[in-house]
Amino acid sequence: MFDLCHDSHMRYKRKKENALENEAILMGYNPATKIFNDDQEAEIVNYLIQTADIHYGLSPKQVRRLAYDLTV
Repeated sequence: MFDLCHDSHMRYKRKKENALENEAILMGYNPATKIFNDDQEAEIVNYLIQTADIHYGLSPKQVRRLAYDLTV
C-alpha cells in the first residue's frame, strides 16, 4: 500500500515505543551527517550529468566509489 519495507516500519515502531512522550522522533536522512556542502554536491551532480550526456556515464558502484574517493 505505502511501499514501505517491513524492516523500516518495525524500526520506526520500536523508536516510537522507546521515545519519551514529548520527544521528537527523527527518521530518514540526517543532514548532520552530510559530507559535501551544497556547492560541492551540485558540482558532482553536474559532472555526472555531463558524463552521461557524452555517453560516458558511470555505474552506481562507480559513482559511490567516486564519492568515497573525493572524501578521502
